[in-house]
Amino acid sequence: MKSVAIDKLIGGMLRLSSIIPGRALNWLGPMLARTRPVGWFANWSFGAADDERSLLYRARLCLWSIYRYRRREASFTIDWHDGLRLVVHPGNDLSRCVYVAGNYEPNEFTFLAQTLRPSMCFIDVGANEGLYTLFAARKVSPTGKVLALEPSSREFRRLTANLELNNLSNVRALQIAASDRSGPGNLRVAGFGHEGLNSLGEFAGPIEPSAIEQVRLMPLDDLVEAEGLGHVDALKIDVEGGELAVLQGARKILAAHRPVILLELFQAALQKQNASREAVLDLLRSAGYTFRVFTPSGPPEPVREVIAEAGNIVALHPRGTGS
Repeated sequence: MKSVAIDKLIGGMLRLSSIIPGRALNWLGPMLARTRPVGWFANWSFGAADDERSLLYRARLCLWSIYRYRRREASFTIDWHDGLRLVVHPGNDLSRCVYVAGNYEPNEFTFLAQTLRPSMCFIDVGANEGLYTLFAARKVSPTGKVLALEPSSREFRRLTANLELNNLSNVRALQIAASDRSGPGNLRVAGFGHEGLNSLGEFAGPIEPSAIEQVRLMPLDDLVEAEGLGHVDALKIDVEGGELAVLQGARKILAAHRPVILLELFQAALQKQNASREAVLDLLRSAGYTFRVFTPSGPPEPVREVIAEAGNIVALHPRGTGS
């Protein structure tokens, strides 16, 4: 009965949302925020939370739904992992996880927490608003370095805002799209609700476009040389179907540095850029990599074949950082 009453209350708030002042929503948002500690999350799925029956969770969901319903461009700041702070843009996909559920890709973050160490170099390819960048910057400590690449001007502004908020001195952010070639490229920028799902190819789902931006393309091999990075210990690659091109432009890094790689494989998005899941895996196999897949219990385990059509995987080299 209590759950039914809460749902009715939320429904009523949604109906009255048009008369709730925006300043009141922005004031309420941080007060309701809760961040789940880093740790393995069994059977995690996008937006899953530990406490979906709690009043706090439902209140956050209601607030997020109001922003989404009103398509209101707004932001507020919440406390996050390791003493970090994060600017949240409620109403979009990312905030559905970070703010409402209190966690985002928890098993991937737990894996990185166990992998990254002080003085390492981490490259975040497709940094979006900077969640992985911020987290890695704390783990590699001021003696390490993080290189964050984000081509979209909107997401780059959000990324740099988060970096400035946390006063991180070991991060270099560049408005560049990693690819297999240098030159200009056209980036399709996703509209409200799906910010961050920008792509150098066609969208893989029903995503409202916002704009097309001309962006700078550059191979990671060239970028690492230009930045004078003596070692690359870990890569995170999430570029909405451009993963094959990124790896093709990073062959020297794979051979010389053998970094741990956390990457997204989404067959539908890859196909929009004339690539495939098998092509990505074959390239990594040829460079000596083996694969781990996140299990239902949380941690990634070695597999002979990657059969999932979508999701994040870990690629490890036997003589690399994660060996």
